[in-house]
Amino acid sequence: LGTNPTDQALAGLLKQCECNAGVLGGLVAAVAQEVGLPAVSGVGVPKWAKGVQSAIADCADLPGPTRKMLHFFCGETGGLLQGSTGRKILVFRWLAHLSALSLTAASQAVWLTPVAVAMLEPAAVRDSFLPSMPMDARAAMSHILGGGWYKCPNGHSYYVDACGRPTEVLQCPECGADIGGLDHELLESNRKGTEDESPSGYSVSAYNENNLDRFLHLRELSPLAARMLRALMHGTMLISAVTRDARPAINEIVDLPPSLPEFFSQQLASDLSLAAELLGGADETLAVCLHDVLDALSTTVDVRGLSQALDKLSSDTAVAEDDEEGDGQAGADAAVLQRRQQYKVSVRGKQDWRQLTKDARAAWEIGVQHLYLFPRLETAGRDDRVAALLKKWGGSGMRAGPFLADLEERTPPELLAACERIASLPLVWSFQPELTQTSLQKAVFSHPDSATRFPALSAVLRLHQRMASLRFLPQVMTWANLVASRFSRRMTLEQARSATVRSILADLPETEAPKWQAAFAGFCAAWNCSRQWITHFECQQIPKEYTERTMSDDVPLSFTAHTEKDEGLIAFALQMWLVETHNAVVEITSADSSRVPRLSSRLAQFSDVCVFGKGHTAIEELITFANDRCVGDAGVDLLRLERHVRASTGGKPIIALEVPRFVFVGDEHAGDLGVLSTKVAQRRLPPSVAKRLRVELASKSSADACRRTCQVVLSFLASTGGLGSLGEEVACMSLSRYCETVLLLSEELPSTTVASEVLLCHLEGFLTLLDSLTADDPFASVSSKYREDLTPDLEQELLAVAARFDLQILLPALRSLAASLVEEHLAASEALRDVLSYVSSDQGDIGAQPWFEAVPLGLELRHARAVHLSLAASYHV
Repeated sequence: LGTNPTDQALAGLLKQCECNAGVLGGLVAAVAQEVGLPAVSGVGVPKWAKGVQSAIADCADLPGPTRKMLHFFCGETGGLLQGSTGRKILVFRWLAHLSALSLTAASQAVWLTPVAVAMLEPAAVRDSFLPSMPMDARAAMSHILGGGWYKCPNGHSYYVDACGRPTEVLQCPECGADIGGLDHELLESNRKGTEDESPSGYSVSAYNENNLDRFLHLRELSPLAARMLRALMHGTMLISAVTRDARPAINEIVDLPPSLPEFFSQQLASDLSLAAELLGGADETLAVCLHDVLDALSTTVDVRGLSQALDKLSSDTAVAEDDEEGDGQAGADAAVLQRRQQYKVSVRGKQDWRQLTKDARAAWEIGVQHLYLFPRLETAGRDDRVAALLKKWGGSGMRAGPFLADLEERTPPELLAACERIASLPLVWSFQPELTQTSLQKAVFSHPDSATRFPALSAVLRLHQRMASLRFLPQVMTWANLVASRFSRRMTLEQARSATVRSILADLPETEAPKWQAAFAGFCAAWNCSRQWITHFECQQIPKEYTERTMSDDVPLSFTAHTEKDEGLIAFALQMWLVETHNAVVEITSADSSRVPRLSSRLAQFSDVCVFGKGHTAIEELITFANDRCVGDAGVDLLRLERHVRASTGGKPIIALEVPRFVFVGDEHAGDLGVLSTKVAQRRLPPSVAKRLRVELASKSSADACRRTCQVVLSFLASTGGLGSLGEEVACMSLSRYCETVLLLSEELPSTTVASEVLLCHLEGFLTLLDSLTADDPFASVSSKYREDLTPDLEQELLAVAARFDLQILLPALRSLAASLVEEHLAASEALRDVLSYVSSDQGDIGAQPWFEAVPLGLELRHARAVHLSLAASYHV
């Protein structure tokens, strides 16, 4: 065709097409190359090529289907090719290659034969089971789980898992009849059901069904192999529908669309787009793989090689079965082995591949996948093979210029020698789109071993949106420490709700403000990025009105003070969520998680957190790095990208969440202590025991350890045994015995007195003592007018009567009073006894206590802090 043939030469060539499939196949390929491609690419049909189109139209000896096929490949595609110009060229050349091979394959015993028959003789495949077609749902279940299907006496189906043979007698859920059997023997009244009712012929019922199942699994085909073979079938059916009546090949379960060519064109476009994503996103890689697979399928069926592939698979399954534990897995593997033996029998000595049974189809798919597709598409050598083929078919890195220049025939082809003409054949369409997030995800997750081969990369792609807020983890922890150190045990919940963060920041000294502002900015950014995923605090669901709140400096301080209830839940939940997300990434991306260092959240810096690049999202950095260094003509270098991710997370520690607990004044144990008194009757901690405890727990770390243990015990007691009392036996149980025998806590209490003499009935008094040992100065934020020192006479008078006071009640009352003295609403000259008399305790108002009359009358509100310090000191002696 490239030598401007005469009308007589063309007529002779077309006449040979009647009786010579090889000539017709060659003519289809040549017409597509010389006439159709310029039309599809937009270059325009050469003037001489119009004579070819006329000759085809005028040749009376051409059968109708042949004439239609040649017209189609002359570029008269009727708008059936979809996508960009590059994708149209890719599809057009591949369809020409497929058609040319199919014309000769239909009469031979090659791998492409059952597909070719569907193209050229649709009626002959109505009862054939075509490759890549859907399978019966019950058969799919058996393929995955093993087992078998049976029917009860009344015809209702039921399933037996594992080996597929019954080992017990049950009742049919439909009619109540006995089903199953014993010792692998089926009941005589039952019968074996039909396990595979897969439809024959073409049976993809709708475009959406083909498109939505993005990671298609069929029988033993991988997603990529299944998608490539599905594309092969849809390309075949498209040409069949264009050239002849394809309806006889279509199963009755398919609702026939108005236009079969358009329907199959849509299906093919969907298949090729998904296949490109599974291959890494490059159209040039898709083109090379499509043509490479067609070359392989044009070879003679190697029945012996197919049998060996089935034997190899069965051998691998048997080895895996020996390594598995449990009858269920062994039974499922046994069913797989039995099924493969059936496949092997179905193809033994097979000569005619024009039609396939169900077993022969499965054997054909396994053979194609393991002999041709895996070596070309799904192994580590794929990238090298694609690069070699690109070089063979025109050189790596060539783009649209040389391709279109050849189509425009700037050099007259008749002036070139045959060898030069062959050497200058147009390139495979070489278009490399920029890698996107979607194409990268498909390239990774479509890999059969992505979780084990690319664990770090897979983790980042799954968690990248959540990782965006990890960069703010140090600021979140800093904010928690700042708020707790300044306001914990010094502010009531009502005060925290009435004070905005803006007002708190405005009152800070100039030297401290920058640190607080930076920490709060990070807290806001972290919450606003992450709140969609933070729905629970431990087992407690966070109210929607909390999670929907956007953080800014006009929110009440109570939303940023980390507590285990009310609105403070969100601050605590944010800290936990950030630490858990960071640790999950570290554990997945570390080669040996047992050797990863541990670090307290109090010490965590930006360099300790899993953050990628300078952007706010890990995916942005990954895409930039991949496009710069990992994308080539052979696709995406996923191993290099995996190494980059590991290098970015290397040396990151596991973070242990350690933040000081925020406690509002008057709420130290209010909730659980209120319930505790109904469960375990509380008694006063003996003074002699309290005195020894103050000595043994003088270390703040020891007191904190006891306090944490008591919190656990208190929470557990509050939620145990309904609403009634737990009885005297529980009340008299020692704290240490309860921890050891009930809570199964292995940590020893840091005091012999605690271990031997503190009982559960002393828990409330013990917690009060611990509060006094661990609490910071509750009067630190109190107005200066309430912080005057006692006169010597007043201090001597106070200490003289201190022994009469119940300091386990009076000291908490003074700390509670401190919260109301932050602002100067009360006169400093008011009598302290008058103000204290209205403060409530679990024993009622302080003023109603019999010892309260001993409080000296000369004490005024100006002495509040001094009185607390003096009494607290005497309590510790």
